[in-house]
Amino acid sequence: MSRSSPATAATERLSLHNVSVRFGGVQALDQVSLTVSDGEVVGLIGPNGAGKTTLFNVVCGIVRPTSGEVRLGGTPQRPVTHRLVRDGVARTLQGLGLFAGLTVRENVMAGLSSTVPGMAAAAIGAHRMLRHDREAARRAEDVLDELGVLDAADRRPGDLPYPVRKRVALARALVSEPALLLLDEPAGGLGAADIADLARTVRDLAATRGCAILLVEHHVDLVMSLCDRVAVLDFGRLIADGAPQEVRADPAVVDAYLGIEAPTAPRASGGAA
Repeated sequence: MSRSSPATAATERLSLHNVSVRFGGVQALDQVSLTVSDGEVVGLIGPNGAGKTTLFNVVCGIVRPTSGEVRLGGTPQRPVTHRLVRDGVARTLQGLGLFAGLTVRENVMAGLSSTVPGMAAAAIGAHRMLRHDREAARRAEDVLDELGVLDAADRRPGDLPYPVRKRVALARALVSEPALLLLDEPAGGLGAADIADLARTVRDLAATRGCAILLVEHHVDLVMSLCDRVAVLDFGRLIADGAPQEVRADPAVVDAYLGIEAPTAPRASGGAA
């Protein structure tokens, strides 16, 4: 599937320049430089332990780089978790991270009150906004409608099918209208049809909202068909960064990852998805 590249004039929403992270004797990231521009979808792949989550945590201010620079919108930043919404950054988690005791609407509203899903402050903030800020509730309903799950607004997450809960988690990240969206294994636990829906949703978000999207994913077929660019980490080092077809054919990438453990999207029974 061919598609046009993002305009060259697009803002570099995220720029990492020679970012390194060391945990004791472990070099988690080693001189990594990576950019993601507005309207661009970039996939980040690599073996387990390659440094993908560490890179996300650097962008979110959870981990401080040992050296290097992080820029958001071209401005050098020292990301801090409680300022991420203000800085235009949102992230989904590998797990859902939804609050069982809150409705779907309240869970999405939590994306406006906290930048770190899973914190008790998010739950408290959602309740306060529900009582005092009808605009926040409206915004939550708008994004639920955008993702096709508005009918679940008053239900609890535990009462919903897993693919719907995944969309609720995505809605929580989108409600703050981020300029940079970090998706951490968004296809995890989904079947073929839902993965195809996810791919369409992500492309639509990049096109209609113009946000920069960086996703970590182990379903290589999804990454290669969805992303404008693919970056590959191995032992903390960036070993490839380019067009999907070029990266997939790179001998270093095949040796480090593609020929070993990268799963493809599951096939639907009874025919192609």
